[in-house]
Amino acid sequence: MATGFKTAQVNASSVPATATDFPSYVDLDRLGITTTAEAESVRVYADEAKTTEWAREIVSATEMHVKVPSLTSTTDMYVDWDGVRSDYATTATYGAEAVWSSSYQAVYHFEDLLVDSTSNSYDLTNVNTVTQDTSAIGQGADSGTGNTNKRLKRTDNVGITNTDAVTYSIYFSPNEQPATDTYQNYMYQIWRGGDFGGDRRMTYANVGGTKRLYSSWAKSPTGWTGDWYDITVATGDYVKVDHTFSGGATGGTYKMYVNGVERFSTAIDVDRKFSNTGGEGTNQIDFYSGEAFWYGSFTIADSTYSKIARSANWITTEYNNQSDEATFWGTWSEVGGGATFTPTSMVF
Repeated sequence: MATGFKTAQVNASSVPATATDFPSYVDLDRLGITTTAEAESVRVYADEAKTTEWAREIVSATEMHVKVPSLTSTTDMYVDWDGVRSDYATTATYGAEAVWSSSYQAVYHFEDLLVDSTSNSYDLTNVNTVTQDTSAIGQGADSGTGNTNKRLKRTDNVGITNTDAVTYSIYFSPNEQPATDTYQNYMYQIWRGGDFGGDRRMTYANVGGTKRLYSSWAKSPTGWTGDWYDITVATGDYVKVDHTFSGGATGGTYKMYVNGVERFSTAIDVDRKFSNTGGEGTNQIDFYSGEAFWYGSFTIADSTYSKIARSANWITTEYNNQSDEATFWGTWSEVGGGATFTPTSMVF
């Protein structure tokens, strides 16, 4: 088994502000790690002396997420592996669940298609065989084309109420383009409560020939309310979308970010905030579909739900990290000198 001890410093321009307990994506392939055994033996440190260890989740032989206690523009990371040590238990101090701090309610990588990486174990159900495919980050969940019945879902909640602040994020790629003048190509939704029961949905829509990401919310009897950002996402390309809600019993501010940039901000009053009542399920998560026949044909990658409204700087930093990890962490060098491993760029 190969061994190694390498270090890299974050690209200062990729970190607009200090981020606390930031789960950074690291592409292990760029360090020269080639096997699952090598990946599982990885230990991550803040210093060359290995006095301060950081929690990490090994998703695959190439995908790792590291909880950086304080990510600044000068943060260094040290990665050591020997190909022999066993992976940490998920519940261990430096294991997978420790990466996702208390604000994270559910985290889906789709490498293990249905598994939530947090300690909450909000695992999904695969309805009518959503499959896996290579995505923007590791494996993704793929509903194919012409989708009429495939989805991933939970029929109960992920521990977020209608007054909580929240951020939910996803990468998506259309497997086919939506038909003209339809909003019936849902990518995912949260807090589904049946018709006008408090739905939160995001749609990749085609309105009169204009493609848009449309985000909607509703509470009976006031009907639908929504906002959108016009964008054409080519089939096979990936876009990162983040939604935040500031929370509050009387409403709050709802925002959409696309590829790390805020695209709209809307005030939601008490009659249009998240609802806890309605039809099928309470606070239900549903990827790909809304009601019957409203299915989308997408591949989706890393999706997270957090009980906090992330800042614009956090969302930008996360996008910088995930969309171009090679620039974010730059060249990995042997600790103490020696050969380096030259990064390759990822194109989004």
